[in-house]
Amino acid sequence: NKVMNYMIGLADRIVVTTPSYLNFVKFSDKVRLIPWGVDYDFFHNRRKKTDGYNVLFVGQMRPYKGLSILLKAIRGLDLNLHIIGDGPDRYRYQTLARRLSLKNVYFYGNLDDVKLREFYSRCDVLAIPSVSENEAFGLVTLEAAAAGCAVIATDLPGLRDVVGPFGILVPPNDLNALRRALISLSREDVRSRYVEKGLREARKYSWEETGRKYAELYRELV
Repeated sequence: NKVMNYMIGLADRIVVTTPSYLNFVKFSDKVRLIPWGVDYDFFHNRRKKTDGYNVLFVGQMRPYKGLSILLKAIRGLDLNLHIIGDGPDRYRYQTLARRLSLKNVYFYGNLDDVKLREFYSRCDVLAIPSVSENEAFGLVTLEAAAAGCAVIATDLPGLRDVVGPFGILVPPNDLNALRRALISLSREDVRSRYVEKGLREARKYSWEETGRKYAELYRELV
């Protein structure tokens, strides 16, 4: 929009977190790519054995997160969906879960990182069904991968850069594709292949490297 482009024009440098967003920003000579990092050692916790097939959603309760698509996609599937996060649409999603007669969905609200780590270690799959380009990176996908979860995400700029090398990408708003991906990952032999790739990829993102790149940027500007 005009206001953002004006602010970008005043900036000495512009930082984006994924290659896809390089194409969204004007003044390309001022753009620097610095991905976010993940605390791999913290989230790489010992796996906890649980009953059944457990799927996790972590995010704000806002329309662009696509939680309504996920709730509809799991209808009739033999799994448990654990939902962590809060926001203005939480009541609407809880109402939708009741309307769909979903007895396997659990809302927990916001949790601190220690409790979040416990959920990562107990769940098999993280699903990020976002439906718009507001989802510019998806840091929780790296946290989940570091913890040994397989990851499903929508094929959007930013998310595809991060998740593409190790997870399953599905089209936004495609309920059937999301459902098929969830069914596929219910098989442990299939899921384990994505888990191994995720563990390798998550190691490539560190806050130390992010900090080093910002320090270089600051030195350049000074």
